[in-house]
Amino acid sequence: MVSRLARLARSTLHLCQVPDQLQEMQVNLKVIDQSIDTGDATGRLLFNMLGAIA
Repeated sequence: MVSRLARLARSTLHLCQVPDQLQEMQVNLKVIDQSIDTGDATGRLLFNMLGAIA
């Protein structure tokens, strides 16, 4: 769980790797302020879109 997506990683590459690493451990990522949950397809799509913009 993180409060903002921008606080999760310093680079876009690392930001894209984090959910994949967590998924291997069967852990979902939740971003509180932006209502993102990588446990479902919509949350993963939103995470990738906002990660590319950030």
